[in-house]
Amino acid sequence: IGSLGQLRAASKGGLDPDNTVASQVISTDVLWSDPQGDAGLAENDNRGIGLLFGPDMTEQFLKENSLRLIIRSHEGPDARIYREDMKSLLGGYSVDHEGQSGKLVTVFSAPDYPQFADPDERTYNKA
Repeated sequence: IGSLGQLRAASKGGLDPDNTVASQVISTDVLWSDPQGDAGLAENDNRGIGLLFGPDMTEQFLKENSLRLIIRSHEGPDARIYREDMKSLLGGYSVDHEGQSGKLVTVFSAPDYPQFADPDERTYNKA
């Protein structure tokens, strides 16, 4: 699953879901991967890029990198509407994984998301 050292050494940037460049795999995976309720790793079919990672992967990463908390973003409330295994982001954040070594928290605090959609299609996040 990688380390902080590998992340620091990775090329920066990342691509949109319709492009892939091997030299940017780490930054692309960090940007487009999402937590899941099930253990292990799986293809991220919703995005078409990145992975889904379970609480066991979060626990392993926290432990191997001596961390207690991972704070992530880039997953809006609309992305969770059909994901029954994950908590809602309408309150602005969600504690997605919690284990012996620490937590994974997703933050999404844009109250008028997506801002370019019709008003009846917006999520009106409470954060």
